[in-house]
Amino acid sequence: MVALVILAFLLCFSVNSGYAAILSTNDPRYTLWPVLFNTDPYVRVPVYVEKARYDLQTQLNINASLLALNTDLTGCLQFVQVPSPTNVGRDFIYVSPVSSTGAAQQTCGTVPGHLAGSNPGGQKMYILPGTGPGQCGGSVRQIMGRFANAIGLRNEYQRNDRPITVTTGNIATSLANIGASMYAAYTANVTVYPQNTAYDYNSITQITPQTNANPGVSMFTNPGGQASPTLNRLSNIDCNAIKWRYNCNSNVVCADPYGQQTPANNNNNNIPPNNGQQTNPQQQPSGPVDPTDQF
Repeated sequence: MVALVILAFLLCFSVNSGYAAILSTNDPRYTLWPVLFNTDPYVRVPVYVEKARYDLQTQLNINASLLALNTDLTGCLQFVQVPSPTNVGRDFIYVSPVSSTGAAQQTCGTVPGHLAGSNPGGQKMYILPGTGPGQCGGSVRQIMGRFANAIGLRNEYQRNDRPITVTTGNIATSLANIGASMYAAYTANVTVYPQNTAYDYNSITQITPQTNANPGVSMFTNPGGQASPTLNRLSNIDCNAIKWRYNCNSNVVCADPYGQQTPANNNNNNIPPNNGQQTNPQQQPSGPVDPTDQF
């Protein structure tokens, strides 16, 4: 049962025009990523990639995903790769295809935010090489979605008010044991970005209907024949939601690759400031913390 619960968060996924984003809130297990040093003008999130476990193409895709996110979030939040998982001196994301015990994983995934408390060994993010069911390492866009999850942006297609129709029976055979939880709707501890609450078909967390499905069928249908996003970019709403969540400088202007922008969408000045989450910090184990340890 624990494995099924965590897999509601551990997905390698993404469903075009519309607006909104959902974020982790009110959950004492997760916090915002902190500013590393008092002199930093914005949040920097350290990332260690276990390169020895990846082929060159997957490494290149991970690098490209971080570059794309850093470009879209310039002046607000940045991911910074570190060369070693030892003596990082700060909490960090530990990217690997296996758990801390070396166990293989069924899907890509991460926890939705910074784990509360101190995590000197890092918190695991699973990136599985390839493009098959449960894998995301072959897609820059899907890897970007996992890093967006790790800073608190939740999967749009798991919104409780989602307009898509999910058919869990079409899940790939290799994922049949976890199909229902992979597409389960969120029912607690999320907040819809208050500037615009409609469904965002362009979110970086959106997946295609065919992702994770058996050949010839789809996991869900989009109303009105909505096309699936293909750009390796945050949507304008993704970016503004992260900007709001992390109280980024109001002078930071988010790009608009899908033409979503309205005068209000790119200006958070009229939204009450978000003051982060209240947490109950706990000391975590000294080794890498696996997502499954948190549920």
